[in-house]
Amino acid sequence: MFQDRVIRIAIDYPDIRVDKPNIYLLKSQDGYSMIDCGGYSVESDFEVLCNRLNNIGIDLSEITEVFLTHTHKDHSLLAGRIQSVSGATVYMGSGDYHRLSGDINSYRNFFSRVKDYLLSWGFRQDMVDRFFRSFNRQYYDAGLSMSN
Repeated sequence: MFQDRVIRIAIDYPDIRVDKPNIYLLKSQDGYSMIDCGGYSVESDFEVLCNRLNNIGIDLSEITEVFLTHTHKDHSLLAGRIQSVSGATVYMGSGDYHRLSGDINSYRNFFSRVKDYLLSWGFRQDMVDRFFRSFNRQYYDAGLSMSN
């Protein structure tokens, strides 16, 4: 019964080495709640998502809520675009709020704290530096209308 109200959408991202991130839709009386929203390139992936939704008979305007499990781009980048088109409310953990709010200083402070933690746990400075050089920690503003 519950599985009849859950829809899974997988989107390919050929330019990055990840498995297909999953987007889930949960049917409610008011429309659909989306869990994660995908995204690697806003324009092309937004079009792919809209086409996938249309193929299963769902219009983007029916999305009333978006829940972000975490703020990796392939799970969250389209949130602002979805919100602007559908008016959906976007929910995320408080720790993720600063990363997507467009507050670059909070984002930089977050990574500075992570570096400090790693060093305090005994990681060597060269290892920490190498990790952050190889870690794709691109800052981005997801275009969300943010409120607490």
